[in-house]
Amino acid sequence: METQGSLRARKKIRTREALIETATRLFIEKGFDGTTVDEIAEAAEVSRSTFFRYFTTKEAVVFPNQRGRIDRLHSLLVQYKRERPPFEAVRLASTEMAKEFIRARAELITQYEIIQASPYLVVRQLEWDVEWETAIADALVPGGDASTYAVREARVLAGAVFGVIRVVLREWYATGCKGDLVAIGDRALSILEAGLGGAAAAGPTEPKPKVKKRKKS
Repeated sequence: METQGSLRARKKIRTREALIETATRLFIEKGFDGTTVDEIAEAAEVSRSTFFRYFTTKEAVVFPNQRGRIDRLHSLLVQYKRERPPFEAVRLASTEMAKEFIRARAELITQYEIIQASPYLVVRQLEWDVEWETAIADALVPGGDASTYAVREARVLAGAVFGVIRVVLREWYATGCKGDLVAIGDRALSILEAGLGGAAAAGPTEPKPKVKKRKKS
């Protein structure tokens, strides 16, 4: 027999899913900017206050799983970095995330279409991208090395990695999310790694200081 607590939990899940489905339908029909929270709440047959118990803002319902995916990326990066070199850890984590994206392709293609139709959401997506890139940068810093140079170089490498990810995702979305994201991403990261040479695999290293030659007297 289900407990009262489990019934409440299931009801909360159903309400959240109903809000996401209703908001998504309205965003597709009217656009994100042309849809109000009141319209979403009314169509989902809940109160405005109920909407805000589940989503802090209207934009939050467009990105319902974004925070969970970033947390998942962090977890994978920490896991792989224990046993692998930094770039390989990032590569393995990216592959796992690509698999999760494939499983969620229906959700993601709809989300992409809604975002592209709203300049405001395009900017918000860029803010989320910074969090993804920062997670990658943190993973590329060698363990225990908090030097300014190591952090800076990790950020540069992360920018290159995320640039590759952005290109791959753009191509994937252009196909309606029908391509093999894992294979496309793996090939793209191989191209990047080959271009970076040993720097990516080894991780940041402090450059040797230049030794000034003494002038002959």
